[in-house]
Amino acid sequence: MKVGVRAKLFLFVLLACAAVVVVQAIAMRLVMERGFLGYLNQQSRTRMEEIVPRMEQADATRGTWGFLRSDLREWMNLVLPFLPETGGDAASRVVAPDQAGALARVGLLDAQMHRVVGNLDVNADSIRVPIMVGGRVVGWVAAVPFEAVLPKNDKCFLEHQFTALTLVGLGSLLVAALLTFVLARTLLRRVREMARATQQVAAGDYASRIAVGANDELGALARDFNRMAQTLKHTERARRGFMADISHELRTPLAVLRVQLEAIQDGIRSPTAQSTNTMHLCRSIA
Repeated sequence: MKVGVRAKLFLFVLLACAAVVVVQAIAMRLVMERGFLGYLNQQSRTRMEEIVPRMEQADATRGTWGFLRSDLREWMNLVLPFLPETGGDAASRVVAPDQAGALARVGLLDAQMHRVVGNLDVNADSIRVPIMVGGRVVGWVAAVPFEAVLPKNDKCFLEHQFTALTLVGLGSLLVAALLTFVLARTLLRRVREMARATQQVAAGDYASRIAVGANDELGALARDFNRMAQTLKHTERARRGFMADISHELRTPLAVLRVQLEAIQDGIRSPTAQSTNTMHLCRSIA
């Protein structure tokens, strides 16, 4: 099946637009998944780094993490961040906001990566910040990655965002297809006009011309075609003039020869050596 130039141009531009839309959709998904969730995990790490100094002080004082297993209140006092201006004892202090939900995902690991207290899912693969005492690691403040505990509603929200981005991409692709169709049709209309004019010139109609239109490559091609047609017209005119001159020059000796022959046939003149020489001369010229 023969595929026309318009179809090829349409498919080429459409595929290019589709590739752009697909790449954009993938990039947006990666940004949402890695960028946003990465930001939340970084917020968790920042919270954990705020906890580490209190953990280091507690280990330096107690020398072991065993006291936290039996005293969850002490664990909460170490973990919960308090607004600095509240001061006072733990009962009167105000807990600072935890918008990323980091503290609910925090737990404590000992130096051997065993869970001590806190979130039940913390392990060696969690986000970890070391607790250093005397130049050695005595434990880890760990947090479950945000994507592992992402609430169902939040997951639905992200999926809705991805769906919306997909629909926007499909809409953009549809608009691109319409614009590509109009562009291909406009360009091919000018090409068809050039093809028609070329056929007319090939048939001998040297007066055929193409509208130049826009000042682009097709416009330059139209100007070159018009100059070529004008040159061919002048050449044809010169050829016809040359042929007319030759016909006139040939017509005079032939007329003399015919008059001589008719005069001899009518008996007006007798064939003589002079008349014979004249006819031979006219014949040689013709």
